Amino acid sequence: MKTVKDFESIIKEFLDQDEFSLIVYKEDQVIHQISDRGIKPLYELAYFSKTNLHASTVLDKIIGEAAARICIDKKVDRVFGKVMSQKAYDRLIAEGIEARYEKLTPVIKNRTNTGMCPVEKISSESENIQEMKNKIQKFLDSLK
Repeated sequence: MKTVKDFESIIKEFLDQDEFSLIVYKEDQVIHQISDRGIKPLYELAYFSKTNLHASTVLDKIIGEAAARICIDKKVDRVFGKVMSQKAYDRLIAEGIEARYEKLTPVIKNRTNTGMCPVEKISSESENIQEMKNKIQKFLDSLK
């Protein structure tokens, strides 16, 4: 009988490395590892790759409300964030997704720490997932 790694073991492995900012497990296998920053790695993995995130475990350096909504949309089972916003945590728990964090914060800040992360602002102003996806795509396109 195959045993699935417990969430604590997976979290410890994630915290013990600093090469990747996003790691996705499915059963006992790492199915994706990315070292890019921001929402882009999770967003592109969820919506532009052939990777099926259903029933997976997502570990990311930062889980804000937008990342949580993506995980909910893709029916992820478990989410860990080194930093997680309260809104992200509340959304994940409300949807029955196991959520853990190293640090819980009221809001995800932008990279200069002068205000709210722009993607978090997009998420909070979007009524549904499709609207949020469209706005995130426009935001990411503007960074090119």
